[in-house]
Amino acid sequence: MTTPPAPAPPMSARVPAFDWARTPLGPQGAWPPGLHSVVDLVLSSAFPMILLWGPDLVQIYNDGYGVILGPKEPGALGQPTRECWPEVWHINEPIYRQVWQGETFYFEDQLYPLTRHGFPEEAYFTLCYSPVRQDGEIGGVLVTITETTPQVLGARRLNLLREHAETLAQVQSVAELRRLVQTAPARPDAPFTALYLHEAGGVPGELQAVLDARQPLVLDWPPRSWPVMGVPPRPAVALPLDGVDRDRTAGVLVVGLNEQVRLDGAYRDFLGSYARQLAAALVRLHSQEQAELNRRLDEERAALAAFTAFTEAVGTQTDAAVLARQAAEVLLARYPGSTVVYYEPDGPAGGTWAARVWSEDLERQPDLLALLRAGLPAHTPFIAQVLRGRQAVFTDGWNAEQQQVAHTGGYTRSANLPVIVGSEVRGLLGMGGREAQAWTDRDRALFSAVGRGLTLALERAAGVEQLERQRERLADLNAELGAFITRTAHSLERPAAQLDQVLDPGQPTGLDGLPPYDPAELRDEVTRLRGVARDLRQLARLEQHALTLEPLAVAELFEELRDSSGTRNVRWLLGPLPIVRGDRALLRQALDVLMTFTLSATRGAQDVMVSSDELDGEVRVIVEDDGPGLSGEEAATLFDLAVRTDQSVPLLAGGGLVQVRRVLARHGGWAWAESRSCGGKVVLAFPQDDATTALEALFRPRT
Repeated sequence: MTTPPAPAPPMSARVPAFDWARTPLGPQGAWPPGLHSVVDLVLSSAFPMILLWGPDLVQIYNDGYGVILGPKEPGALGQPTRECWPEVWHINEPIYRQVWQGETFYFEDQLYPLTRHGFPEEAYFTLCYSPVRQDGEIGGVLVTITETTPQVLGARRLNLLREHAETLAQVQSVAELRRLVQTAPARPDAPFTALYLHEAGGVPGELQAVLDARQPLVLDWPPRSWPVMGVPPRPAVALPLDGVDRDRTAGVLVVGLNEQVRLDGAYRDFLGSYARQLAAALVRLHSQEQAELNRRLDEERAALAAFTAFTEAVGTQTDAAVLARQAAEVLLARYPGSTVVYYEPDGPAGGTWAARVWSEDLERQPDLLALLRAGLPAHTPFIAQVLRGRQAVFTDGWNAEQQQVAHTGGYTRSANLPVIVGSEVRGLLGMGGREAQAWTDRDRALFSAVGRGLTLALERAAGVEQLERQRERLADLNAELGAFITRTAHSLERPAAQLDQVLDPGQPTGLDGLPPYDPAELRDEVTRLRGVARDLRQLARLEQHALTLEPLAVAELFEELRDSSGTRNVRWLLGPLPIVRGDRALLRQALDVLMTFTLSATRGAQDVMVSSDELDGEVRVIVEDDGPGLSGEEAATLFDLAVRTDQSVPLLAGGGLVQVRRVLARHGGWAWAESRSCGGKVVLAFPQDDATTALEALFRPRT
C-alpha cells in the first residue's frame, strides 16, 4: 500500500526557513525592516498575493498564490519572476516598469497564456499591481491576484449553450440540422463539430466504440487513415446521442477540443450539455417529421377521397357546366354552408369573369348573384392574383372592400383555383366560407384535389372534342379522296373510249351517243389526263414523305418566304407567331404553295398580315390579304382535291391547295379558308403541344 505524500508545509513556515542567501535578496537578517513588514502582510493575507522584490523581482508569495503556480510550485520561491513566468514576460515587463515609476494598475479577467501543465493554457486573472516603498524609494511590486479562469470559461460556455439552444430551436428538419453542425463556426470551446447519424450515411467504424460503450471517447479527428487533404487530426471528444428509442443511439457527435484548456470536469460537463441539446433537437425533429408525415397522409387521404368522389360523380361527362356543378356538390358535401362559384371569361380578351355555375345559397343573395353573373373585372384582386400566378390562391380573413367585391362582407375566407386546359385558363373555381377565418393544410389539399379533378375532366373533354374534330376531318379527307377517285375514273372513261374508236372504228364502244372522233378534243383530254397524273404523283409524294417532327418557329418560315418571294411591292405584317412541332420541309412546302396563291397576280394583294391565336386546344396561324374576297363555294373548295374535267366551281388561279390541307392533316391539324366579300383569310390549325408552348413562353417578350 502506497503512503500518500505528506502535505507541504505552509508558506508561513517555508519562507522563514528558506535559504535566502542563495538569492539576490541575501539572508533575512540583512533585509530592511520594510521588506519584513510587507512579507508578513503577504503571508498573513487570505487572498493570493506575491511580492516581487528588488531589481530582479524575486518572488515571495503566500499559500493562495501557490495554488495558482500549480506544478511550478515549490521551485518558484525565491526565483526571479522572469525565470518563473517567461511565457508572459512580454505582458508583465511593461507593467512592472511603470509600477517601478510609481503607478498602480488593476485588471479584471485578464488573459495570461500560462504554461503550467506542459502547454500554453488559457488562464484569466483579476490583478492589482502596486509599488512597495522602502525609505521613500520603490523597492518592489506587490501583486494581489485572483484566478477567474473557471468563471470566464463557465460564462463563455454558458453563452455558447444558450446560442446553441436558440439556433437549434429554429431548425425544421434533420437535414438542416446536419448542415448546421457541419458548417458551425469555430468557437474556442468547440473549434469544430461533426455529426454522424444512422439514418444519414451511417456512423464510421472508428466511432463504433462510442456506440458500444455509450460513453464519450477522447480521440484525434479526423482519423489519420482518412484522405482528408490539408486537415491534420486534432484532439476531439466523440459523444453518443440519445434518440427517440432509448435502447439505440441516434448517432455520434464529434466536438473538437480547445488545446489551450484542460479537459477537466467542467469542460466535460459543457460538452455533455452541448451533445444533449443536439440529441433533444434530434428527438424533436424526428417527432415533428413523424407528425408531419401523419398530417400529410391525412391530407392525402382526404384529397384522394375528394378526388375519387368527383371522378365517380362525373363519369364520362364532357359538358363544362355539368362538370363544374359536380365539383360544387363535392365541395359542399365537405363544407356545408359555403358558396361555390365557377367563372368563365367573358367579354373582349377575357376582360371580365362571369359566374356560369353557382351553389344554391347564392339564389338567396340576389345582389351578389347579379354582380357575379354580370362579371367581375379581370383586375379584381383575387382574380388578377390567380391569373398572374396560375395556381390556387387561398385568402385568410376575407376583406370585401380590399378585394373590391361588393355584397361579400359575410364571408371570412375564400379559395380560388385556375382551371387550365392546355396552356389556357378556361375557368376559375372559387369557394367562400363563413365560419373559419383561415384555411388549414387539409382544406387546401382537399380543395386543390377537387380543382385538379375538374381540370382533368375538362382536359379529357377537350381531348374528346379534339378526337371528334380529327375524326370529322379524317372523314372529310376520305370522302374527298373517294370523290377524287370517282371523278378521276370518270375523266378517264371519255378519252379511253375515244382512243378505242380511233384504234378500231368498226368496234362498238358500248357508249351510246359518243360523238365522232375529234383530234382537237382528244388533245384536250390528253392534257387533262396529264394534269390528273401530275396531281396523283404530287399526292403520292406527299403521303409517302416520312415526318420528322421538331420544334419550329413559324415566324422564321414566313420570314424566309417573305425574303424569297421577290414581291417587293407587297407589305408584310408578321405578328407574334407560335412555335409548333412539325416537319420543316413539308411545312415550308405547304406555306410556299399557300403564299404562291396569296401573292398570285390575279389576287393583286398589296398587304399580307400573319397573326395567331389559341382556341379549342389548337394553335391557329391566320393569313389575311387585301386581295379579292372569296365566295362561299370558292372558300369551301380552295383546299379540295381537284380533277379538271368534273369541277362545278372553276379553279381559282393558283388554287387547288390540296397540299396545304394534306400537310396540316398529317400534323394532326387542318387548313380552311373563310368566305369574305373583301380580302382573303386562310387559317392553319396545329394541335397545341405543352412542350412547345413552354418553349415559346421562354422567348415571349416580358410585358
